[in-house]
Amino acid sequence: MGASASPTPDGDAKPTSVVAAQKPVTASPGAAPVISPEHLQQMLSDLPPKDATGLLSMFVSRSITNTGPDPETARVMAEAEMHEEDCKLKAFRANLEVREKQNTLDHEFRKKKLNHATAMNAVVIGVTVCGVGGGLFLTASGNASLGTPILVASFTMLSTIAGKMLSSRDKD
Repeated sequence: MGASASPTPDGDAKPTSVVAAQKPVTASPGAAPVISPEHLQQMLSDLPPKDATGLLSMFVSRSITNTGPDPETARVMAEAEMHEEDCKLKAFRANLEVREKQNTLDHEFRKKKLNHATAMNAVVIGVTVCGVGGGLFLTASGNASLGTPILVASFTMLSTIAGKMLSSRDKD
């Protein structure tokens, strides 16, 4: 290690250099400059003793410790991450199944609703066409006072239904 700390009478530790006769190392033109131990010692002496000791101990602890977890811890971490991803995948699949069931139920409901609406339209159109036929029959048989209003009402109803059917197709 290049330096050690010795306590001073006031209780603060000042770093001292063990290697004092080394030449400063210069960096290549493209690399970051390397600081010599003398230069480092001078910079540390300019700082308050507590700050210098803290910085030096942090630097030494960072330079000595390994940068990653041991292989067993890395394996356990990888297994935990894989388990988490598997759980997310299962939850996503379950969500898709629920959506698929809901979409199927919605589709069945829309089909029933459409079939019901189609049947209702068929009944109304059938009654209206029967009204037109009945109005024509009554008018032709000599009862024009009853047949004419039935005919007018039936034609009005048919034109209204046709208009609604055409306008609803424009919306789709």
